[in-house]
Amino acid sequence: MLREYFRNNKGFTLVEVMVVVAIIGLISVPIYDIYLRGWQVNTKTFRQTNAQDVAVKVMEEICDGFTNNGVRVEGLRGAGAVTYDSTGYKRFAYLSGTNVVSYYLNAGVLYRNVHPYSGSVVINEIGGVQIAGNVKNFMVKPDSGKLVSITLEIFQGSDVNTKSDITLATKILPRNLAN
Repeated sequence: MLREYFRNNKGFTLVEVMVVVAIIGLISVPIYDIYLRGWQVNTKTFRQTNAQDVAVKVMEEICDGFTNNGVRVEGLRGAGAVTYDSTGYKRFAYLSGTNVVSYYLNAGVLYRNVHPYSGSVVINEIGGVQIAGNVKNFMVKPDSGKLVSITLEIFQGSDVNTKSDITLATKILPRNLAN
């Protein structure tokens, strides 16, 4: 009798198909939710990592130096003299060998300008190389004694999942100012 039932049955009924679709739908909703949350976490982590990489690179260049047109330029640690903008400490310059290196923040972009030393350490805000975008805050100011305090805050994004910022802060003692 069972054989006869299967031979005579021509297909599935509409009710059977609807039950299968409903079961598949119930199973797929949690799976899709897990996938979507994983995507959001991945995006947030990616943006945080990129912002941290940029912040660390900028801080290392400011503190330890960089290469400019194939020539090694000493960072703030080896500075001969330092000049600050005392109104907001958003810009500063230091003497590095025969060059003056200026950093300044303009409309969320951090710039670096290297120009020849001409007798005084002057902050130069004309031109320069863009070294970081999405900069929310940049501050370089004298701290206790001869220490220099540096704070850099990178803005990650405006959506709900990535609205936190990356902040790096350090204090250094320029070698040539230590005496």
